[in-house]
Amino acid sequence: MRGMYCFSFWRPACYFGWSLCLLACGASQSGAPATQGTTPAAAAVQRPIPADPLQLIVGAPTSLVDMRSERLRDSALFARTRGLLERATCTAAADVDWLLASSQRALVASRKTDAGAEFLVLLTGTFSDADAERALALAVARSPMRAGFNAAEPKQIGRFGVSVRGDLAVTVLERRLLVVGVANWVLAAVQSIDHPSDSPSAAGLLRELAAAVHCDERSACLLAAADSFAADELERGLSELGAKKLGRALSSAPTALGISASDSLQLAFLAQLPSAEAAASVLEAIKSYFWQAGLLIRLAGLPDVLGAVQARTNDAQLALDSSVSAADLAEYEQRVLPLLDKAASACEPKTITTQ
Repeated sequence: MRGMYCFSFWRPACYFGWSLCLLACGASQSGAPATQGTTPAAAAVQRPIPADPLQLIVGAPTSLVDMRSERLRDSALFARTRGLLERATCTAAADVDWLLASSQRALVASRKTDAGAEFLVLLTGTFSDADAERALALAVARSPMRAGFNAAEPKQIGRFGVSVRGDLAVTVLERRLLVVGVANWVLAAVQSIDHPSDSPSAAGLLRELAAAVHCDERSACLLAAADSFAADELERGLSELGAKKLGRALSSAPTALGISASDSLQLAFLAQLPSAEAAASVLEAIKSYFWQAGLLIRLAGLPDVLGAVQARTNDAQLALDSSVSAADLAEYEQRVLPLLDKAASACEPKTITTQ
């Protein structure tokens, strides 16, 4: 993605940063029409807008990031590292402030299509038309080829108003849900309120993977189907670290990563392998890799955080749990973050403004 440079060993932060870019960076745009409310011609009996925003992510997403903004606001670890994330993802600090202040939860779904990657973002909180305008500006900045050259135009989907610009769209539902992304996905989400279908949704993906890593208790979760965009990034990162075979095996399996960030850092990783034998093979490969990497970490004089990782299998499931203390994090921050900060992309992020 434009404006992002990631070291392979910084890949988890890049996953987060990729989602942050979709949510909170871009160039200044204006002119999005109103998207609030319903039309006077709305039917007397209407289906309620789902309380759970996951139900609106229809269309078989292949990966999903679930971030709890209120938990990140209170995270001392996030506060210390957000500057690096902003520079690495070319994100203006004011846009991150807007995201954290206006939302309680952020969902970023993506899927692969023949035309390339598509995305859909749902924010829960309190939103106005100005927020919708800002969100559409972000989408335009991140996907300028999809935006076309014309100004945003209003479109009516039943009782709901949607603002469409090229292949991008945004809407605000009941002032508590902001939906922005590829137009056909936004329109499908809105249509599903009054016309639900049996097509796969993000809720199914979450139920299958999230419970084991306790996503409802985490600061953020990444859920990925096999061969998804996130799976490709995982395979690329492990390949760069000399674990090509391991990366290939994990990218071919549904995976979940749960992150809890307070003063310390807790990570939970789950992979659903094809068989118990495959899970056992991957577990042995991980143990061998962690032993080698841990040796290099100790030679560098850093705490061997990999040595404390708990790895196990349960039939075809592989699970990894890690907890990094505040003291160990402080040492890594002192030694490693300056190196990463120097390698962050040199960019001049533009803050989204509205008129």
